Amino acid sequence: MNRLKLAYKSFAYSWNLIFESSKFMIFLYFALMLITTSFPLLSAFLLKYVLDALTVATPEIEKVLAVVIVYGLSLVVNQGITSAKDLVKRTIDQKARHLYQCRLAEKLSELPMDVLDSSKGKDQIDEVRYMEFTSVYLIFRLTDIISFLYTFVVAFTTLAVFSLGFSLMFLAFTIPSIIFNEYYARKSEELREKTAPDVRKFHYYRWMLTDAWPAKDVRMYDLTDAIKSRYSKVKILADEALSTAINAVSSSESAVSTANTAAEKAHTAYTSAVSASKNSVSAVTIAQKAEATVKREHTAMSAEIEELAAAIANGQGTLIRDNGKFLAIYDTENIIENNDTVVIDGGGV
Repeated sequence: MNRLKLAYKSFAYSWNLIFESSKFMIFLYFALMLITTSFPLLSAFLLKYVLDALTVATPEIEKVLAVVIVYGLSLVVNQGITSAKDLVKRTIDQKARHLYQCRLAEKLSELPMDVLDSSKGKDQIDEVRYMEFTSVYLIFRLTDIISFLYTFVVAFTTLAVFSLGFSLMFLAFTIPSIIFNEYYARKSEELREKTAPDVRKFHYYRWMLTDAWPAKDVRMYDLTDAIKSRYSKVKILADEALSTAINAVSSSESAVSTANTAAEKAHTAYTSAVSASKNSVSAVTIAQKAEATVKREHTAMSAEIEELAAAIANGQGTLIRDNGKFLAIYDTENIIENNDTVVIDGGGV
């Protein structure tokens, strides 16, 4: 509960700091962030349209060229919007930092000199100064999280439209890697907090042995060997902590690599399935075209036969058959010479 209250107060202070220093520029940054997040999806859609248009039997070159031009313009516009977003972010950052320093100077001017000169007071002032980065970038981090969630939802929805099964399989491989990263990040943070005193001692002893300012005291009181001994002991503890952290990170990276490999294999299988589906669709298209051609020819032949039958019925020609097989139609003036046995229907010779 206390953490929630602290988080709420931190976000409220960060928002007040940024909004008071830059006013509505933060909303402009939000809008540019959403646009730059959406542009890659638009570019992917246009690229997919171009690839699909080029795989058909008779692509429409004019439409493909128009989409390619739009795709190139989208990349250029995306770079421009990204640059504008970075410029707005730097401006907001500079203004917020300046306002933070002004507020800190006002608070320090109200404190008595005995607090400013005390060791505890100096430590507190240093901590407040170190919080400048966190106070300014807290809202930016929240914006990044919202942007990542928006990208994930839109990308997953778009992918699910094409293949829900692959989308669920991709999600099943992605979630464990996120959990592993979060778990090892927390463990690494706990390890850093646990070993922080030893690390500070390690750096403190190294400073005493290498810096010029404490050198006279170390030599005067002959503390070199004692400090070296403490430095070596603390260095061993720091090295062990670092080795443990490296092993944890390696395990995390291995788990993420395994998940990514599985996702790549799934993507390869999905690509093969899509290619097979496109080939099937192409074969169906060719078969449909052949069927349409046969139907047209059959219609034309039927019309021709009907025309010939109507001409014969009107006495305008002679239909010659050989054992039931249709041979030809001739005008009544033609002379037919044939040694085979034929059947003559209609008038004429």
